[in-house]
Amino acid sequence: MTCSFVAAARARRILFNSLIVGAIPIAARPALAQNPQPAVNLPPIVSTAEGADAEIRGLIVARRGDEMYVRASSGIHVVTLTDSTGVVAPSGLFKSDKKHYDASVLIPGLGVTVNGTGMSDGRLLARRVKFAKEALKVAQQIEAGGEVVRADVRIARTADSVNALGQRMMDSAHALHERISSLDEYSTKATATVNFKTGSAKLSDEAKSALDQLVASATGVNGYLIQVFGYADATGPDKVNQRLSDLRAEMVVDYLVQEKNIPPRRILNPTGFGESRAIGSNRTASGRAMNRRAEVQVLVNTGISGGPGAKEP
Repeated sequence: MTCSFVAAARARRILFNSLIVGAIPIAARPALAQNPQPAVNLPPIVSTAEGADAEIRGLIVARRGDEMYVRASSGIHVVTLTDSTGVVAPSGLFKSDKKHYDASVLIPGLGVTVNGTGMSDGRLLARRVKFAKEALKVAQQIEAGGEVVRADVRIARTADSVNALGQRMMDSAHALHERISSLDEYSTKATATVNFKTGSAKLSDEAKSALDQLVASATGVNGYLIQVFGYADATGPDKVNQRLSDLRAEMVVDYLVQEKNIPPRRILNPTGFGESRAIGSNRTASGRAMNRRAEVQVLVNTGISGGPGAKEP
């Protein structure tokens, strides 16, 4: 069964392509088709002066260990996350409150505002990362690769001609597409599958042993990330099984963080898939046992190199 971050990255590219095409005025498309775009260079890696306070707003285009790469108007910023980095989203009726999250929600495709201080190597040390909960929902749908996301893009009135507006949007969108393409370049360094009893999310000794071996295999791997997916068999109602699959993914994450000291920022958006993506027949006891599982992968982004923070700190 293939269920990986690479597949989700391909889903992201399909979505962004649809957003790009949908955002360009129809009248501008024939003109652009007659004048194909030359190859667009990737945005530059931007350095932040040491000790300087900075705020950047942009889109997370990749994660690599304790680093995330944020595409802002000025280029790509390499942001370093630590245990003290605050991750928040406005909440409440007037958005005056803040709900705190861990760094696992910082996934590619999420729009963020980062406040931090420049490091000696040009990276931005993040004090706070802020995002909108609505943007997280969209990013999670892209990440799972199992949702159809429709975008209703409204273009503001402008004094520019339609063709000029479309040309400018295509330039920007093409550069973003090129950078997002690098998300395909993840390699799997280790995998583990752990199974559960019916209706349970408790990790067995055998499951813990498999996770221990997975963690040992990640030791010394630069920039690793861990992806966790939970699943359920078809016993019981759909909603119950969805929650159970979420709990199984969460239990794996809790064990990795609390018992194996894996930093939460190294874990990519743990997700439950309910009864979907079965690997065994739900008509047999052995098949249902196979489906009551969590799949864990150690991933490394091989598509990012060079620039500030290219090496593991």
